[in-house]
Amino acid sequence: MNPRSLRVGAIVVALLTIISASGVYYGLSKAASQASSCALGTTSSIVIDQPEVPDSLDPAVTYTTPGWGVVQQVYQTLVFYNGTEYGPSSVASSTLGPNYQVPLLAENWTTSADGTHWNFTLWPNEHFSNGDPINAYVMWYSLYRGMVMNQALVYLQEENFFLPGLTYDADEGTAAMTASQNWLDGLLNSMNSLSMVTNPPSDLLSIMEAHNQSFQVINASTIEFNIGAGSVDYNGPAPYPFLLDQVATPGFAAVDPIWIAQHGGIQVNEVNTYVSNNMMGSGPYELTFWSPSTGYSLAPNPDYWATSIAAAHPQYNNLQPAKSSIDVSFQENPTIVVENMETGAAALGSFAYIGPSQINQLEGQKCLVVKPLPPVFGALSFSPWIYMDQNASVLPGEPMNPFTNLSLRAAIVHAINYAQIVSYGFGGHATNWVGPIPTGYPDYNPGNLANYSYDLGLAEQEMNASPWPMSSGGLNHLFPNGINFEYIQGGDWNVVAELVKTDLAAIDVPLNLVPISIDQLADEQYTETDGSLGTVCVSQTSANGGPFYIGLDYYTGDYVGPDDPTELNAWSAGGYNICMSEFSNQTVDQWFYDAAENLNVTAAAGYYGDITNYLYYNYTDAWLPIPTSFQVYSVDLAGIVQNPMGSGIGFQLIYNEDYIT
Repeated sequence: MNPRSLRVGAIVVALLTIISASGVYYGLSKAASQASSCALGTTSSIVIDQPEVPDSLDPAVTYTTPGWGVVQQVYQTLVFYNGTEYGPSSVASSTLGPNYQVPLLAENWTTSADGTHWNFTLWPNEHFSNGDPINAYVMWYSLYRGMVMNQALVYLQEENFFLPGLTYDADEGTAAMTASQNWLDGLLNSMNSLSMVTNPPSDLLSIMEAHNQSFQVINASTIEFNIGAGSVDYNGPAPYPFLLDQVATPGFAAVDPIWIAQHGGIQVNEVNTYVSNNMMGSGPYELTFWSPSTGYSLAPNPDYWATSIAAAHPQYNNLQPAKSSIDVSFQENPTIVVENMETGAAALGSFAYIGPSQINQLEGQKCLVVKPLPPVFGALSFSPWIYMDQNASVLPGEPMNPFTNLSLRAAIVHAINYAQIVSYGFGGHATNWVGPIPTGYPDYNPGNLANYSYDLGLAEQEMNASPWPMSSGGLNHLFPNGINFEYIQGGDWNVVAELVKTDLAAIDVPLNLVPISIDQLADEQYTETDGSLGTVCVSQTSANGGPFYIGLDYYTGDYVGPDDPTELNAWSAGGYNICMSEFSNQTVDQWFYDAAENLNVTAAAGYYGDITNYLYYNYTDAWLPIPTSFQVYSVDLAGIVQNPMGSGIGFQLIYNEDYIT
């Protein structure tokens, strides 16, 4: 339950989102006709080629894009996104919330006037595909199970909730937390029979109904969420405008206590291997085959609880029953994926990497649709920037860190030819932006600031205003071998790094390009104790080819909310900021608190505008273009359903509609 795990989880999700940018799972709508020369090889199932293997089939464990993709076909949360709509989800006066969050397991919900208490009432007669019931007791079990297991995905729960009677900041990692986990473990494992989940004994029921906890049972059909114990509750209990977006993520899904008890139960801080490789959910699909080496299959759930309710509510697209079977084949070779879609052996395809040359190749295939998605899809997948460490300490024997100087940072921001990066780095498939909130998000750039411009004259002027004017050779004398610049190796990013190096050389800022892996980038954002040096950031040591006072970083998200990127990249203790830009300002911190806890949309936008404006003129980061995400699918499939969901907005759900046979 270390808050730093937030970065680790997100960074892995990002990797698998990027390599899925062509699209892995898509909703299928009824096609008008098939092109006879492009007919699919089978109409008995939707065949999908993808290179990525889900990390886990357990909704309390999975934290990668392909894991979320399969889990969210089988397991269900209380609410979910409605098609392409997304935005602030806290509307205290509404019983159903705004129209982009719609019922799934919850028939309706209400919030208290102060936005800190949410009551979710379940549809009647909900059950898992084996017939076991779903009620408020089962939801209580499911939510606390994730906290007892304490796996990577738990950080999304812990942003607003924590263990009974405890608070995250005070008790995370303490003996009190361990004691609470062990106590809960015994209670949850006792829910191992039909009677225990339908008519809990009075002693267990009194615990479920206790007020001093995040998840409180009101009655058999209603559960209350009480905000105020998690890591984002900076000023104590406060409303959270994007709560429903978090509730739609897999860690909040219902799981079957009886089935889990029959297959190993719950262990504190441990993964249940059986549950990670098998599924028993309530959703429209059942898992019929699973092999980590070859793929998996999904079939429509013949005993789907919501069939009649869905018929009465066609507007709730995620509630609808499945109509087509799904066969996913793990295929790493992109050439074979293209061939399979061209011949009709696969209806959908994903690629380990998709860049300009591959886009051009795919667009030339007559049987394929290659569709660019709106910028917000790419933004949630990978929003990059160049950080400049404005507060880095310098190790003995290392040159000074020049990026504490505002003029130098301004020079670098204006020396970068962003249009050239879009054109040559991404073949025109990218979007410029102003951070820290990615484009397409609610409260993106409220002040409508212009994108940073490429202006070599201004860059030279700023460079000459720094302590290292170009007339004296700029930074060439201080760094004769170049300033170490870390970037993620692979694909377009090799090209982007070379372009940036050339741009900065024009103002006498020499770079030594150091390619690193995503795992190494994650390591760079930790601190370590180094003898007499005390606690230092790994980025400021020689690890992985450092020190790195400048480099490439990026944001990837699990839901579309402005609080997440500002927490990570503008807040003084933010995980993407703390050992990268090292930006720290108490006023900006307060704006962040005020924005993240504000139900007034106008007021929140004002605070986010203040944050954006401050970082803009501080030249904290040089925001690089966001690559476009694409859908790639057979021409025999029409009307792809896009859905802004967690774990990378480029990852779409299968919405269970027919394609023509």
